[in-house]
Amino acid sequence: MTHTPQTREEMIKEFLEEERAQDAAAHVDDAQATDAKEEHTPADAAPLALPSATDDVSEVGDEDIADDGVLIAWQGPEFEVYERDKQWYIAAAVVLLLIVTYAVIINSPIMAITFILIGVVGYIYLQKDPRDLVFAVTEQGVVVGDELFHFDDIESFWIFYEPPHTYMLSLAMRNRILPHVHIPLHQVDPVELREALMNFVPEERQEMNIIDTIERLLHI
Repeated sequence: MTHTPQTREEMIKEFLEEERAQDAAAHVDDAQATDAKEEHTPADAAPLALPSATDDVSEVGDEDIADDGVLIAWQGPEFEVYERDKQWYIAAAVVLLLIVTYAVIINSPIMAITFILIGVVGYIYLQKDPRDLVFAVTEQGVVVGDELFHFDDIESFWIFYEPPHTYMLSLAMRNRILPHVHIPLHQVDPVELREALMNFVPEERQEMNIIDTIERLLHI
């Protein structure tokens, strides 16, 4: 029988499952230890003395969660799904029509064609259900599903964190065809994510461009 090698996505899913199992086991152990302590502690027992400033207290460092190069990982849909009624589609069409009209008025055919394509591709994109993907930062790069963006190809990163609507990691790529990669954060801790990335690529502030702004306003 031939053994099929695991894909990168399957390996990261396994990593996430192991982390969740370890967390669950730790909670069970803590609960059992608390119960045992309560059973064996006399009611009139003296309270434990707190360490004074002169006591030798050692600090416990953070656990190294790196496993097979995975520094931090999370899972979720590839994009957020919003409720869109008929009025939403009408409003989106009006906005795109105004932009295309403006492009024609200023004699910018490239801009007009670009936004027409955005409208067509966006409509097709919105008709499909999002895939459930795994995301991760490894020692080699940033993983999205089964695709790896090597750190050598990433110029910088910026985390857009504006609750309750915007939770996104933006990678500035050394690629003119694909200048940016946007990754949803979902439940991942942005501080922990930032610390993991800063070991490999610089953090540089990014601003939302006109396309990002339209995506944000129209929830696409």
